[in-house]
Amino acid sequence: MTKNRKYNKYDVFIFVLIASLAAGNLFGALQVPRILAMAFSLPCASAFSTTNRKELSSIITCAVLFIAYSFISCLWTPAGFYEGFIAAFYNVAHLLLYFDIIVFSAKAHNPIKAIVFGFLVAFFITAIIAFWELATDQHLSVGKRDEAKAGKVDGEVYIRYFAAATFYNLNTYVTYLCFLFPFIFYGSNNRKYKKIIRALSLIAMTMLVILVLFNGSRGGVLAIGVMAFVYFFYSVFKLKKFNFIIVLFIVAVGFLLYYYGSVILNTLIVRSSLQGTFQEESRFVIWGNVFKVIGEYFGIGCGAGGLEYAMEKYARGGITVAHNVFLELFSEYGFFFFIVFVVALLNLLRRTKHVSDENKQICLYQAILTFPIIGIINSGYLTQPTLWAFLASLYCFAYRESGVIKE
Repeated sequence: MTKNRKYNKYDVFIFVLIASLAAGNLFGALQVPRILAMAFSLPCASAFSTTNRKELSSIITCAVLFIAYSFISCLWTPAGFYEGFIAAFYNVAHLLLYFDIIVFSAKAHNPIKAIVFGFLVAFFITAIIAFWELATDQHLSVGKRDEAKAGKVDGEVYIRYFAAATFYNLNTYVTYLCFLFPFIFYGSNNRKYKKIIRALSLIAMTMLVILVLFNGSRGGVLAIGVMAFVYFFYSVFKLKKFNFIIVLFIVAVGFLLYYYGSVILNTLIVRSSLQGTFQEESRFVIWGNVFKVIGEYFGIGCGAGGLEYAMEKYARGGITVAHNVFLELFSEYGFFFFIVFVVALLNLLRRTKHVSDENKQICLYQAILTFPIIGIINSGYLTQPTLWAFLASLYCFAYRESGVIKE
């Protein structure tokens, strides 16, 4: 009887972990996904004891080395031993989150659906808050700013409203939305799902695009544009057909741009007009400073949590974060782990060719090909649970078919 059930406790564990991402930066260091990841470590260990350990052996080896190096680097990180230890402990919590999702997916009846449903719920929870922010210009206390910002373009003053929901700032929220988009797109594009799920996914996609546009994130707009291009390219050259529900989505976005195009355009112009200020310092200037840090520490990394402190001597009052997930990893943990990370992404990309489900292929291509774009929108990626849940979900989409129960 148990085998005939559509879901089991491991599906629930996956769903809860991913849905908890909606809590964002609430509760500071004690973020909900981190706490749940550690709480679920016991059932994860129990499940792992009866899974194919050989499958994860290389990942486990790299993870153990990364954790060990994180704590060892506390000896030289410019952040100091205490701050470095906290950053290293975050790595432990985030890798637990990563392994929880992967290990549970091996035991779940329907891991892919649990992931998609988790991201849907995670989106809708934050979307309610985000649209309230846009409508009222009020924000949660966790945010960096508490009111709209004015910008002047060609002598005219524009008010730039924004939504950060439960996250620190709008860039963190836009990054979160872009990480969610491929999985929500999969939910709308999968004809095996019930119409209500596909309809909710379509609504979520439309709302997500609205939020990215109104936040005026150029990186977010570009990432979603590339994801749309991936779908059309794939449809024209492989599927040879289009999903009607996706066409409806495009029509909905078209109406949005028709009625609110001027407002959105002004927001993007204001954001661009800030280029060169402290808030919008050139990414190339920032990356140049990061490379100076990499050279200073001879490519072995400045240590856990040390980049912000190491950048101070080069930034001269400017931005002291990398604004690049790859350089963030390289500068703090060195060349070896940077290469491991890049190779892991390339392996996912190579594995995508062999995935039998075409909708999964689209999701994986959308996520992997836009990751370098999403990876420069924000900063502090390694401290964000969303990144680790995103990477674990990609692994499940690439290496898990449908679990025990077919979708």
